[in-house]
Amino acid sequence: MKAVALIALLVMGTAAQAAQSQDFKALGFSSQTEMENYLNIVDVKVTTEAIESRDSDFAAIINPRAAADQKALDLGNGLFDSLGPVLLAPENPGAWIAFGKKIWEVVVANRPAVDVQTARVTVLPNDKNLWAQMAGWRGPRGAAYTIQAVNGFGKVVVNQKYTVSYNFGGSLGGKGRYIANAQVIPTTIEVSWGYTLNSNVEIGQILNAGTVDSPIPAVDMQLKYVTKTILKEGQGIDSFYIKGDGSMSHVSR
Repeated sequence: MKAVALIALLVMGTAAQAAQSQDFKALGFSSQTEMENYLNIVDVKVTTEAIESRDSDFAAIINPRAAADQKALDLGNGLFDSLGPVLLAPENPGAWIAFGKKIWEVVVANRPAVDVQTARVTVLPNDKNLWAQMAGWRGPRGAAYTIQAVNGFGKVVVNQKYTVSYNFGGSLGGKGRYIANAQVIPTTIEVSWGYTLNSNVEIGQILNAGTVDSPIPAVDMQLKYVTKTILKEGQGIDSFYIKGDGSMSHVSR
């Protein structure tokens, strides 16, 4: 019985090796090692490129108009257009209100998501009747981030570049520094054969980096991405911490 079992194990092992050999040959590789070196990511490099900030005159586009649908809250032809759903409704009427989605797709199966250009986060004082009185808006400001995945041959197999931009500094009666149009836009997506890239943005906590009387909302935007091959799945997170005073910090992990 032991001999029969041993023979069965040897046959199974040989069959598994044959199947494995057939796998790399079917994919066009000359060996299992070559396939593993090509389809495994061994390093991820992140580089940052500053984008020249420009200040726009928003005086003409922050004039509220009557909304046909109160849920839409469309308040202008540029800065506050299509604010989206309420992301965070304050318990304190004197606090801010945030608009946007909690999570949205950025890249789906190696292609930019259809609605990624319109996905953004805006944080304003809670009373919409006061928005036309806000002043001091600046920007847009931002930076470009390139994330490159390198395989065992030292080749860049996934090259993704994102632009993070936002308007900032809007105040009400000289108090507070608010945020508008914070978004993450994919500008370059290059993925080699055998790899699949998906990514999304998730909004974390919105904190007050200022004082109760003069709030400075701080939004944590997390870009989460997943790379897949037939051998392995890898995940990464790049966090962008954007504050109403115009500053932004970036952490890659």
